Amino acid sequence: MNRTLTGLVLIVTLLVGLCSAEPGNGKLSPGDKVEVEWAGKRVVAEVVEYLANGWIRVKFRSGTLEMTPALHPSDIRVLGGGAGNAAKRPLRTWTDATGKFKQKARFVKLDGDELTLETEAGKTITMSLEKLSEDDQAMARKIAAKAGPKPAGDGDENPFAATPGSASAPDLRPDMESAGDSGDADAIPAGDWSRCQTITPGSPGAWSVPVDAGEVPAKLGSKPIAIAAANGQPWGFFEVVDGLLLARNAGRACVVIQNAPPGRSPESRLDVLDLVSGKSLETVQWPSSLKPVGIDRNGEFILARADFGFKQGHVAPELGVWKLSGRALEPVRVWNAKDPSNNQSVAPSWAAFVDGDHVACVTFPKKLTVWNVPEGRAIWSMEVAIFGSPAISPGGKYLAAAVADGVVVLDALTGDTVGRLSDVAGPSGTLSFRPDGAQLAALSSQRLVVWDLVKGEIYRDIAFATDIPWTSVDWLFGGHLLAGGGTLVDLERRLQLWRYSGGAVRDANACGELGGWFWHVLADPASNQRSLHATVIPHDDALRMAANIDPEQALAIRPGASFSLDIRVQGQPAEQQKVQQDLTNRLVAAGMTVGVGAPLVLQATTETGKTREISYRSFGRLDRTPEKGSVTEQICRVKILENGRTLWESFVTSGPPMHLQMKEGQTVQEALAEYQKPSLGFFSQVSLPTYLARPPEHGAYGFSQLTPKGVVNTPPPVPAAGQAK
Repeated sequence: MNRTLTGLVLIVTLLVGLCSAEPGNGKLSPGDKVEVEWAGKRVVAEVVEYLANGWIRVKFRSGTLEMTPALHPSDIRVLGGGAGNAAKRPLRTWTDATGKFKQKARFVKLDGDELTLETEAGKTITMSLEKLSEDDQAMARKIAAKAGPKPAGDGDENPFAATPGSASAPDLRPDMESAGDSGDADAIPAGDWSRCQTITPGSPGAWSVPVDAGEVPAKLGSKPIAIAAANGQPWGFFEVVDGLLLARNAGRACVVIQNAPPGRSPESRLDVLDLVSGKSLETVQWPSSLKPVGIDRNGEFILARADFGFKQGHVAPELGVWKLSGRALEPVRVWNAKDPSNNQSVAPSWAAFVDGDHVACVTFPKKLTVWNVPEGRAIWSMEVAIFGSPAISPGGKYLAAAVADGVVVLDALTGDTVGRLSDVAGPSGTLSFRPDGAQLAALSSQRLVVWDLVKGEIYRDIAFATDIPWTSVDWLFGGHLLAGGGTLVDLERRLQLWRYSGGAVRDANACGELGGWFWHVLADPASNQRSLHATVIPHDDALRMAANIDPEQALAIRPGASFSLDIRVQGQPAEQQKVQQDLTNRLVAAGMTVGVGAPLVLQATTETGKTREISYRSFGRLDRTPEKGSVTEQICRVKILENGRTLWESFVTSGPPMHLQMKEGQTVQEALAEYQKPSLGFFSQVSLPTYLARPPEHGAYGFSQLTPKGVVNTPPPVPAAGQAK
């Protein structure tokens, strides 16, 4: 009954909105032409749809960008004389008086002797009627006569040039304007790669990298800040907080809110908050299908990238930068960041500001590029470790990235190598500078490495018994990190201390640290009103628990620990012996001892997984009938056990290749036989833990929920049926 009533309320609200939104002299229909004000200029726009709150979504072109703001009916003016039917008029070719210039466009209006046309790309052209050929002058008058009365209002110059100074004559960059001329609503100009420098990280010698600290306002507020709902209405059922962007120098936050009712295009808005005064500054409609992912340190620009979860359908490697200007967003540049040498067109996996004029991004499969935004130009690029996220130092001077043999620290604007951290193989995870720039963390699902950037050496190398979330890293008080917005890591004791949950967010990254506070969004259970809260993490109970933990007793593995080996791998005796010797060498290199009967056991096994059928098609043959074969997964696994209890494990599964090479006369099944052997090389490459704490019974020493009333301790979660504790 409740669901039915809710649905009725939504329908009634929609009908009210439709009836109340009647700008000018009557209702509008999708496709009607209207005039709106945008960035201080009058723009001819097209009606897209009515929203449930009575506002109207319109669309128009600004350079290569298709803007789709939602506006109040009072901000929309119906074009006089039936201009609302302009979208239904066909495109035709207009010829100037000299016969030299032609333009495909549709009639919009005729005010006296001033004619307004709209090109296929959405540009507005205003010109004197006498500049057209006599036939087209007559045609314009004929169309105007049918449309109804309008309000009163030499050389070989091209009369079809866009009107100077109008919003439809783009004032962004010349190359963006030419891209808009293509008439393709989805056309995004390609980035300029002509002067891009390909970087190969160097070896700068002894570590000598000055710390690049960031700036934070001296005092930030700590009271909850209400996040504005759309048009002062209650929060909608389908509205979610989809991101939190923090501007460190300015002490501001930008909350990304998305409303995605079923069957309708998602709508997004940004609520800009002042963390010093504790007030909401303005709410801005988000005009793009790109997802906002960053704000520059001074809080002036918004960075967005293509994202599968934010936009459905094919997603290209697009980036965009907008300037915050009061209640408006002024487009700076949108471009396609695809490397011309790469045939794949995939959304960027990471993007961040270096400063207001420069951004960095990673595109498929592992290309890191730094861009000059005003010029749309790639400055430098390099290959990085796959599945990793680089990091920009707090002051924007350095960029840290994982490569095959470690982590390099580069000058962000030039790509020059200023330092190399090569104590460990390149981690595939999230990199993060400490806010004061003195440390750098590399977090993956089972490992955390922290470097001291003053000395250029490892401060902590911590392994985890179970996978932890690694999509984000927040540095907190007293030598603690928050992984993935919820798992608290105690750096001093090298262990998972606490787990926090709660919040009205869909995106795990819709939270973050600024000024020592952990900022996160919560919903009031009664009103559903969202607010941004500042919480001190770790809270007192977590600190008291940590004080009672003896780190020496908590650690099961540390240099000096004694291991015995248990090798159970498939292969010839020589192969088995090699696996044993490889693992022995790795333990000794980590400072461990190897013997017989030790309580710690390093176990190596091979096993088989699922068997499945796979089909291949031949290239270069007339008969391309697929040939089938069956293949069984091969699993290589390493475990560390203490008194029979598994403390840690790592494994790799190998299967059939994407492309299968076959010898003459060989069948698919015969060719697949080569892939029915375990990859024993895994045992010579696996990274073994140097420090590993014994996991507590439930994976952490305590659990809490973040609520509007503060941090509330909770019982450990109950494992799902069939799930181990």
